[in-house]
Amino acid sequence: MPVKKLALYGSPGAGKSTTTKILTELCAVKRMEIRRLRLADPLYECQSAIYKIAGKPLSSLYVQDGELLNFLGSHLRKINPSVLLDHFHKKLRDTMLELDQLPTSNSLIVCDDMRA
Repeated sequence: MPVKKLALYGSPGAGKSTTTKILTELCAVKRMEIRRLRLADPLYECQSAIYKIAGKPLSSLYVQDGELLNFLGSHLRKINPSVLLDHFHKKLRDTMLELDQLPTSNSLIVCDDMRA
C-alpha cells in the first residue's frame, strides 16, 4: 500500500498542530507509522543556531520567535526563492523511502504548517 500523505492548511492558531497530535495518537492505536514534516524546518534550524550563538539555546527546536522567523524566511527566500520547497521535497523523498522499507504497509506523512 502506498504511503498516504496529508497536508494541513490554515492560519496560525487554526489547530493544525493539535490535529497532528490527535492523528499521531490515533495512528499509534492503529499501529500505523506516522511522520511529521514541516516546510519551515530550515527556518527553525537557523533560529536555533542563532539562539545558541547568542548564548541562549532554545528548549525546543520549534519554539517560535515570530520576528526572527519572519526575518529569516524573507532573507533565505532572497538568496534562494525555492529554499523551503527544495528542503521539503528532499525530506519528503527520504521519508517516503524510509517508510517503504518498513514491514508495515500502513503509513502516513503529515505536513502541518501549510499557509498562504
